[in-house]
Amino acid sequence: MAFRIHLTGTTVAFSVAAAMAIATGLASAKGAATQAGALALTPAVGFDMEIGGQRAMGFFMTEARACAMTLISVPLEPEGARTIEPARLEFLLENNTDASFKTPEGPALTFRCEQAGKQLSISGAPEATS
Repeated sequence: MAFRIHLTGTTVAFSVAAAMAIATGLASAKGAATQAGALALTPAVGFDMEIGGQRAMGFFMTEARACAMTLISVPLEPEGARTIEPARLEFLLENNTDASFKTPEGPALTFRCEQAGKQLSISGAPEATS
């Protein structure tokens, strides 16, 4: 499995991060459920879900028969908090391979690139929001 990972952290207001996601044209979607109960997405369709104490948002694009992933992890803050510390991960997930995103609280999301980079399955998601 080949990964290219870039981590960046920055302090921003959550509303700014949400506005940027909308401005880039990412759609939040529940997607189709696969046989194993995973969420199945197509390229350029975004996801937005809570897992553990994190909000995970992202999307993928097909690149060289693989899934070029962008994942943004944002800690859930108490109401009234002004800033948060998001992390942005960008990596290439080869066809028919898995990658996991584990939260400090324990729950994890597993991403699987399928169909020569034309489908991404996400398992372990307690609920996707639209």
